[in-house]
Amino acid sequence: MKYLASSILALGVALPAFAGTDGTITNGNMESQRVVDNPTWATGPNIFNVTPYVNDWNTLNPAGEAFQSYGNTPSPDGGKYWGVQYDDGWYNPNSPSVERQNAVGISQGISGLTVGQTYEISFWSMANHTQSSTSTAYWSVGFEGATQKSTALKSDGTNTWVQDTLTFVATSATSTLSFTAMFANATPGVTPTILNLDGVSIAAVPEPAEAALWMAGLLALGAVTARRRAQR
Repeated sequence: MKYLASSILALGVALPAFAGTDGTITNGNMESQRVVDNPTWATGPNIFNVTPYVNDWNTLNPAGEAFQSYGNTPSPDGGKYWGVQYDDGWYNPNSPSVERQNAVGISQGISGLTVGQTYEISFWSMANHTQSSTSTAYWSVGFEGATQKSTALKSDGTNTWVQDTLTFVATSATSTLSFTAMFANATPGVTPTILNLDGVSIAAVPEPAEAALWMAGLLALGAVTARRRAQR
């Protein structure tokens, strides 16, 4: 540590502090949840039909059908995850019949954003419960007034988790991040796919100039450290 500090001082390199430490997501790992319908069902490997609420997130439709760790298929983020089942009774009647928007989803307000800063929203998704070769499910992700789609997943029985990283530019200091479940070519009562979510995080993307300065500082620091070791 002594050599590290002296090397930085000798170089006169100011390593920049990256933005984004204020704009954070709470309970992005979905570990903190609560059950309101029938707590006695919230046991075993298949935790279902309990409409679990995710703490620190707002539920877009409390009457919709949501799940907590259905199928017990661990995500790369670990622990619990949260999912939504396609239910024809809750789809948006204004959306096309071949791509219906389930009214169930979650949202969370985020503050401390830097206007003009680019942010990356990362998360894991997995579709399971019903095997279908034609229907797909994805998240409609809303942030900073823009909407993007996650990877479209098939509930083909593989229960494969896929990570998406979407990029948004902050236009205000506060914004709402939302995840709404979307189902394409699903048949009510036939393909009740569950779209699962876990490991939601946000990170500021370093500006090119900052990244270059940071890299130059690390390279120079490495050279100085190597030289000091060689002189011992």
